[in-house]
Amino acid sequence: MGEAAPSGVLNKALAVLRAFSVEDTTLGFAELQRRTGLPRSTLHRTLGDLTAARLLVRVQGRYRLSSLVFELGMRASVERGLHAPRLGGRTRYP
Repeated sequence: MGEAAPSGVLNKALAVLRAFSVEDTTLGFAELQRRTGLPRSTLHRTLGDLTAARLLVRVQGRYRLSSLVFELGMRASVERGLHAPRLGGRTRYP
């Protein structure tokens, strides 16, 4: 395991969400456990909660961030005055 496991429900959920990267858009249970340091039972419960909240999607035994996470990110970028790049008059989202 990596760093010490986070404490508190919100910190555990954030640790799971932060485990994903641009390169690693889908992760299995074992990799999520390695990256977060959470015990199996805690990770299982947290994944269930994040999936029920529509923040994660489970596909063929692997997890990925949901489109809701993207929508929340876009709202935050608009609030901060950031905009998606425009190509040929169309907005392009990374």
